[in-house]
Amino acid sequence: MSCGHVPEELEHFRAGDHTYHELEVFPGLSLVLCDFCQVDFSSYDPTYFGLSRDRRPALHGMNMIREVHTSETRTDLVCPDCNHPLPFLQFVTSARDLFGA
Repeated sequence: MSCGHVPEELEHFRAGDHTYHELEVFPGLSLVLCDFCQVDFSSYDPTYFGLSRDRRPALHGMNMIREVHTSETRTDLVCPDCNHPLPFLQFVTSARDLFGA
């Protein structure tokens, strides 16, 4: 739900290069992320999600809901300005609502 629109990442998906998990990133908010995006998630500016600067999202703070196994991809809309797919942007909006931003 973060990198799945990138052509190189779609090749990685078809080759089985990554594992995928649905993770509860914030209370009640989940994303399906590849193993790389899961680790990279803490590099986001916390204010992007409505958090204070000192409250960075952390890998150890995520709860794994399930491992995702699928051989299919789906097509989502992608913002031409920020290059994020719609499900990720919906997650961001929900996080901002949750944290009062």
